[in-house]
Amino acid sequence: MTIESLFKSYLSYSSLSSTREQGVAKYIGLHWTDVVSAGVPMDSSTVKHHDAVWELFQEETRYLNKQLYPLDKVYKGFLEELHFNGILQLAEVNKIFANLSELCELSSGIAIDLSKLFLNRPPLQVASTNELVLTFSMFGRKFNPVYQKFCVNVEKNRGYLKALHQLPDFEEYIRVCRNCEKVQKNDIESLIIAPLQHLCHYQLLLEKILRHTKDPNDCSMLSSTIKAIVVTLKELESNIAEHQRSLELLELQELI
Repeated sequence: MTIESLFKSYLSYSSLSSTREQGVAKYIGLHWTDVVSAGVPMDSSTVKHHDAVWELFQEETRYLNKQLYPLDKVYKGFLEELHFNGILQLAEVNKIFANLSELCELSSGIAIDLSKLFLNRPPLQVASTNELVLTFSMFGRKFNPVYQKFCVNVEKNRGYLKALHQLPDFEEYIRVCRNCEKVQKNDIESLIIAPLQHLCHYQLLLEKILRHTKDPNDCSMLSSTIKAIVVTLKELESNIAEHQRSLELLELQELI
């Protein structure tokens, strides 16, 4: 069988064949007023606050469903299928995708937690700051190890992935995956660097929520959460840069 025919077969029995959005994905593109029952009138600042929290939920849900899942379920899943059929054995799944499944699990948990701030809530309990902050509690302990492992792997195997493109079968694998409707023409490289880019959005979106938060206690909790995230991001950036320097030093020593 050709790679393209194997891909069609893979689509036919995988969850990718369903056109119906599952889980939180069905809320992509909606507004929070579409899911919250009408209640007491809200002032403009409360509406803006809820808009900002909903934007955070929308960003996480799009990231999960438009970037992580295509990478995991299409690119990674189909490469595993090719291996099962004895094709592209040189393309090592772990080298390319590392702990992608952990990223998916982490993002899915965040998206679900954020959805609960709106779904089945009385209007006065929507977008609770206490619960929002709880979602990002222990940011460093939960996020840093998962993202550091993935991002370091990206840097470490950037040359490996580039070299794989020299293989005709790998190019064909990339072509059929990229043309899949779920992937929306995104190439594997752009999806692989998406997690590092997404990390920066947390700080920006939480700062936007803070700007529209009135209660002093809520402001204090959000400010502390943002500071903890900034510290974690700096540590992650430093660790990745240090690892990159080590790789460059090893490459230099090999040349000598």
